[in-house]
Amino acid sequence: MCYVLYIGTDIPCRTSKWDLHDRKFYIEDLQEKGQIIIQYFLKPYVYQAGSWRGCGCGFFAEPQWVASDNHIEEIESTKNCISDFVTHLNKLLQKSDEIELFVCWEGDQSKEPERKLEVTPIDLLGDSLPLKERNFVVIKIKK
Repeated sequence: MCYVLYIGTDIPCRTSKWDLHDRKFYIEDLQEKGQIIIQYFLKPYVYQAGSWRGCGCGFFAEPQWVASDNHIEEIESTKNCISDFVTHLNKLLQKSDEIELFVCWEGDQSKEPERKLEVTPIDLLGDSLPLKERNFVVIKIKK
């Protein structure tokens, strides 16, 4: 089972696809199974965000990861992906007051959010996104 991250914005985003040979953060149009998620967003443009793993799982550190040679690449890929994601959010926030984000497990798109949070982009930086499944997050720049 995989995490899925959905982003709602006031402005259209340039989309891309996951690339096996250039594994990094990407944002794509909603797939058919993700269309049900629109009901939770107030923003007119909703996208799916993906990570170096080709899904949302690459935004979250695996509990078994330790700083060993076997896992250094995965740890760095996750950190880099989160950093690229935060950079993207900051660019969007230059043109918009806030961004909406919903995190869920694949298959749980029809389940309502359990928790609503408000964060800044910098709050998301680190080894793993500090979010849990079915978090609905409003991202703003502190004023």
